[in-house]
Order: sequence, then structure tokens, then C-alpha cells
Amino acid sequence: MPNPSVSSNKSVYCPTLHDYWQHTAPTLNLRINFAQLLLCHPQMDKTAVASPDGDLTYRQLFHETCRTALALAQRGIHPEERVLIALDDDHMQLCLALGCWAIGAIPVLINPQLGAASFDHIVNDITPALCVVRSDRAAEAREALDNIDVATTLLPVPPHAFLTEMDWRLSDGDPTWRDFHLCLSDRVHTIQYSSGTTGTAKGVMHSAQALLDFVRCQMLGFLGFLAEDVIYAIPRTFFSYGLLHNLINPLSTNATTVRDSHWPAPERIIENIQRYRPSMLLGVPLHFQSLLDNAENLPPHYRPRFILAGGSPLSRRLIQRWHDTCGTWIHDAVGSSETPGFIATTFPHSPLKCNGVGYVTPACDIRLLDEHRQPVAQGALGELWVHSHFLSMGYWNNPSLTAQRFLCDKEGHRWHATGDIFREDEHRCLHFEGRRDDCFKIKGRWVTPIEVEEKVLQHIPSITSCLLIEGPMKNGITGSVLFVETHQFQSTDTLSREISSALSTLESYKHPTCCQIMSRLPTNTNGKPDRKALRPQVPDILARYSA
Repeated sequence: MPNPSVSSNKSVYCPTLHDYWQHTAPTLNLRINFAQLLLCHPQMDKTAVASPDGDLTYRQLFHETCRTALALAQRGIHPEERVLIALDDDHMQLCLALGCWAIGAIPVLINPQLGAASFDHIVNDITPALCVVRSDRAAEAREALDNIDVATTLLPVPPHAFLTEMDWRLSDGDPTWRDFHLCLSDRVHTIQYSSGTTGTAKGVMHSAQALLDFVRCQMLGFLGFLAEDVIYAIPRTFFSYGLLHNLINPLSTNATTVRDSHWPAPERIIENIQRYRPSMLLGVPLHFQSLLDNAENLPPHYRPRFILAGGSPLSRRLIQRWHDTCGTWIHDAVGSSETPGFIATTFPHSPLKCNGVGYVTPACDIRLLDEHRQPVAQGALGELWVHSHFLSMGYWNNPSLTAQRFLCDKEGHRWHATGDIFREDEHRCLHFEGRRDDCFKIKGRWVTPIEVEEKVLQHIPSITSCLLIEGPMKNGITGSVLFVETHQFQSTDTLSREISSALSTLESYKHPTCCQIMSRLPTNTNGKPDRKALRPQVPDILARYSA
């Protein structure tokens, strides 16, 4: 896929982030190496990575990146070729991503536990020159690679591999290797696949320019992240939220990132908190819910200076419970794979006073538009459109969808249609009302599931999570099922009465047709509630209810 052209002939080489940020004129062609910018800092003997797998200083990480880059080049990987990396968050994954950037290749980090169909789709979409997978997934990967027309090298590695196990790098090579590939900062530097919550996973293209502008404007300027910070971003690196906050943001700011190759079970997260005492703690609401369920194991008097939950809606009940238990506030934020960084956040305001996901962040502009792309009135529901310097370049190998979701206005400003439904209150605080694809009509009137779900969670403490999903009934009309997660046994009739009482202030058409009790609701690989997994059950549940 061709990269965007640059109109100016003037070119500036920027070997460090300080140099890069001194040259921000849009008419300049900034020639950089992304790995070099992330790793070259004044404090090279400072810890870059704190991990149960072993700590790495910036100097050690720089050396290992150079070794990996040389090995990739020796294996015939060229600039702009894609390298598929399906590994846990170990040192090998990190060095491979940095090594790709060092030689100008494009790393594509995906979930190592991805299902066969999704893996096949991604392999066919990006046609990688090299595919690095855990050894326990090698057979499946080989089968997928045999179905594409591009010769791809398969490299299986042990799960949770240490750097000493990276024997594929052939030899120590030249310890003085510094042949960093220089390229324009606005070319494709990385591709991240969306979780596929609303359909087939899409390859979202990011430039180094967008990612670094996000760090400068939001991490350093707005949130005030410091080189002294220890940042623990629990989400995995294949998740856009994780890539930004456990790799790009910490390394860009010369901070320390906490990375763990093991899946983030509650006991594992608590061990890392106890060991590293991060000053910045970032996760999804499910992580904080699980930590509260094990609050007796959290370090006493642990008070990180910044806590953020993103990735899925954060309930007011969880915010209050965390504050009552831990004495600190969790800040809410909203973003997407296509818009790195935060579109809106409650920081620096009180999360409960905001009564929503927060206010639009600096360097972002938003519009709430109806189905005709016209602005909605204050308080009305509209699809969120975003303009910022951080917007992705579009979708890999999918120009039609890129043209549909990324549009320019009359002034030439580029906007992204997020597919998220919001409303803005009189204080200009944004309120998330759900995905456009999740909303449905009952008796000709729109229902936003999150409005119902929030009401239930707010009034019934025994319910820890819930999802409202529509489906067809025998009489041809649309009904809805409220799936509830609760660990307190009670009959469906009793729970239905409690739900009806909790929803008494809402119009009757918004009430669920029936409810379904579950011990645990499914989540996708990013830890988000998985409506798609429950949807096939809805027709049968509604049919039994109607019988």
C-alpha cells in the first residue's frame, strides 16, 4: 500500500525526540527512525523495562534491539515488509517490534491466543514476510501461511521466552551495528488489528508522527507524565491501549514500563503492584473490578498518582467503590484504535462530578452528528466524529472502508466516524450511550443498551455486570434479553422484579423482555464484554419466554 506523499522537498533528520519535537512545521519532511527515537535518551542506565522476566536498562534494550534488527536484516526482511508477531508480552516481543522499526519494517502485533479463523484472516490481509508465533501455535500458523501466495518464513519460539533463548538471531553479530533505516515520519510504522467486536478485525495503520504527537500533546503536556514515573499498563500490547501505554508512551518519556509475559490474572496484577509500586496504573474496568474483589491483598496505603480505566464503560459504582476501598479516584477515558490517545477523559476533574466519560482533551475536536451527518442539538444522541493530529492513516488493504470512515470537511480537516453514540450535556461533558451497532428499535423507538445497563448496575449491588441484547420473537416483533452476572443466588422471577424496579424511571419499551442469569459474562481477548458471543443465544431465550 503506498504511503502518503509529502509536498515539500526540504528534509530534516531527527536523531532524538528532542530534535523531532523542535521541527514540527507541517511543510517539513522529518526523516527519523522510530526505534532510535524511543531508545536514545540522556539516562541510558535507567531501567526501561521492569518485568518478572528480568529488568532491562535503556542501554541493554538498545543493544538487544540492535542485535534483533541485524538478525531480521540477515533473514532478508526489508523496509516496509510486514512482520506478524503473535507472542506474549515478553522481551522477545518487545525486541522484535523495536527491531522491525530499526530496519524500517512494519510490526503487526496480534493476540497469541487468537482463534484460527481470525488468524487466517489477518495472515491473508497483510501477507507477512516473517511470522513469529509461540511454538504451541506453530502448526496452525503453518497451515494458514500455506494458503497465501507470498513466501513467508515461520519462526516458532517458546512461550514466555527469555532473551537468552533467542538463538534464532544466529549470532551476536556486529556489536557496533547502527544501520538504522531512515524514513519519513508520516509513513506506515505499525499496524494494529481491532478486536473485531463489531465485525471482522480491521488493520489500523499508524504513523510514527501521529503516535509521537500523541505523546507530546497528551502524555507530557496534558497528563504530565514524567521520566521518574513507573507505568503499569495492564492491557496487552496487541491491544491499542496497551501498545500506547506499556511501550510507546513509557519509552518516549524515558520512564519505566512494567511488562509481564503472563496473562493478567488478579493475583498476577497484585504481585506486580506489590513489587514495582507503579506511580501510573492503567487498565480496563474489569481489571479494577477484579482487584477490588481481592482488595485484602493490595499493598496497604498504595496511592498511585494517576489511575485510568479505558476500553469499556466505567460504572459510577465501580469508581465509588474503588475510592471507598483505596482512597483514590479512577479516571475514565474514551478512545479507539483509530484515534490513539484519549478523545475525552474525566481528568483532572472529579470523576463522579463529571457524571460521564469526561471532557474533550487538548488537540482533539469532536462533532456529534445524526445519520444525515448534521449536528445534533445539545443533549441529543449523535455519532461521535473526531478530528486530531493523532488520527490513524486508515485501514490496511481496505481503501473503501477508509474512505467511508475517514472524511475531510470543507476546510480540509480530516475526521473519523467512530461508530460510538454520545450525548453532550450543558457542561459539555460527554456521555457514552453505546455503539451504533448495539442500538436497536423497540416499537419504532431507539433503545441504547448502556442506559439500561447503567441503571441496573447502579441500583442492584448483587449484579456485577450486565448486557442488553435484542433479538426476534415468534410474533415478529423485536424483544431484548438482559444477561446478568451475579454470584448471589436468586430466582429469575425475583431478579426480574428487582430489575423492573431499578428501571422504573425509564420508558417501558426500554425494559428487557426477560433476563438470563449467568455466573460470568463472556469477554473478548481485550477484556471487553462480548455481546457478539451472547447474541446467538437470544432467539432461543426469547422463544422459551414466549412459549
